[in-house]
This record gives sequence, structure tokens and C-alpha cells, in this order.
Amino acid sequence: MNGFDIGASWAEEYLGNNGIGTALVEERPILVYGNEHYATAYHNVACLGVPIKNQNGKVVGALDVSVPVKYTHPRRITMALTAVNAIENELSLQERIESMEKIVATNIHDLRNPLTIIQSLTKLGSMKTKSEEQNRYFKRIIKQIDILSNMLNNILAIHKPEKYTLISIEQAMQEIIKEIKPLCKARGINFEFFNRNQVMLMLRRKIFKRAIHNLLINAINAMDDEGEIMIQTSQIEDKLRIEISDTGPGIPPEIEDNIFQPFVKQGEEGTGLGLYMVYQTIVEVHQGEIWFETKAGVGTTFYIELPTVKEDSDNSERKLH
Repeated sequence: MNGFDIGASWAEEYLGNNGIGTALVEERPILVYGNEHYATAYHNVACLGVPIKNQNGKVVGALDVSVPVKYTHPRRITMALTAVNAIENELSLQERIESMEKIVATNIHDLRNPLTIIQSLTKLGSMKTKSEEQNRYFKRIIKQIDILSNMLNNILAIHKPEKYTLISIEQAMQEIIKEIKPLCKARGINFEFFNRNQVMLMLRRKIFKRAIHNLLINAINAMDDEGEIMIQTSQIEDKLRIEISDTGPGIPPEIEDNIFQPFVKQGEEGTGLGLYMVYQTIVEVHQGEIWFETKAGVGTTFYIELPTVKEDSDNSERKLH
């Protein structure tokens, strides 16, 4: 099997005498047998070319199966057609997922507009009322709106398309730290960041920032008005490891195995989507890894590993490990 050829370009004289070339042009399966080949070197080979189409029927590539004539068997043709069918199904599924993501992102964006209006009017009502009971109700409404808004932002962060940007880990983390430090200071939490690495990463900056932000907010909320949060980085071969540690109560054993699943939360507060969004961002979006260690009464450490980008000194091309 010669593989999956996308955008293959063939000399004109080969079209009609070559399985994969003819399959691309005529957009149908073609079997070129022995002496039918243009090149005499292939007269002892049978080649089956099968076009691969997306859900709109457009040819996006082809599969070529070549075997010696004496081993030609209908079963090999069936296997090739089955393989192409599987590839086309996967392409169709991916296209549907991308289409659905665009719809989700658009609808969430539209939902946030009336939510902002409701929030503003509720805050205005809270400021104008003289009733303590009404004010309590207004505050509860505002709190629930904040939870819903945060939930929508998490979903939007996962599904909204964003280009990858080449950025140093120092710059990426400093953007997050300058927002987190004041929160820690207000709660009496000691915050430390240690980084001696100047490695470059390919990140979707907004969603990566939100993922790390979620981890840090969880750590802050897990502690009383004291404690410590520490972030440190280290380079392990061609990956960068980020460790985020806190001195909180630890993750309850009953949710440890499902902590990255949607709607799993540690307490009554929150949406249960924060760590799910973190996992999707690190693993699915950035091809990284994430895991944690936790101990009751001692704290929790989340470990993140991301592929680094190396600059080739010979041709200045940046390559993702």
C-alpha cells in the first residue's frame, strides 16, 4: 500500500495508464493490470487506485494498492474499498464536528448579549432598592448570572477557532500571573513563580491563558485566606513541564478518577466545566498531557507537559517536537 496521497500531481501521459492518477482525474476506482501500465517497469504489477471524497463529494486524495500480478485477488480490492470508506467516514465526521463547533460558538456569542443586559439591569436594581430582602435576591441573581456567564465562556473557549501563536513560556505565564497575583494578595495567599526556561511554544493564547487561569482560581478557592501557590517549569527532553501546586485541602477521593469529566465539581460552587475545559485545552488543542497528585490536608499539584518548538539554526525553520 503506497499510502494516502493528497493533492497528488501526475504527468499527463500517466493519466489513463496509472491507477491512482486515473482515479484522481476520473473520480472513480480504477484497476490498472500488468501490461496496461505506461511504464514497462510495472508490467508485472496490478495497481488499484481509489479516489477519496469528502462529504460534499469533492475528491481530496486517493488510495493506491499495488501488488504483483500473481497475487491479485478480489479480496484485496474489497480491502482497499473498505479502507477508503473508513477514511471518508472519518473526514465526514471531522467536517461535521467543525461545522457544529462554529454553530456552538455563534450561538454562545449571541446568548451573552441578553445575559449582559440582564446582569446590568439586576445590578441597577440592587443599587436602587432600599429593601434588604430584595437586595439579597438581586445578589443571588447576579451570582447565578456570573456562574452561567463563566460556563458559556468555558464552552466558547473550547469551540471558538483561534490561531496558534509562537510565544515563550515566560511571556505566556506573565500574562496570566499579573491577573492572579492581586487576587492572591487580597486573600493573603503567597504566590511564587519560578522559570529558568526560554523555550518557545505554539499556543492558542486565549484558551491556554483561560485554562491556566482556571487551575489557579480553583487553587485560590480551595484555600482559606492563607496558604501558598507555586508555579515552576522544567524542560524534559523536547517537552516543557509546568507544575502548579497549592497547599489546599486536596481533591476528594470520590472524584479523583473523574475530575476531568464535564460537570464534576469539588463543592457546591462552580459549573463543573473548568477542569474539563483545562483537559481539552492541554490534550486536544495543544497535544500535551495533564495529570495531578493530591494528598488530603497537604495540597494538590497539577502537572502539564507541552511540546516545545525548536528553531533550526541552519534554515531558521521552527519545528514542533
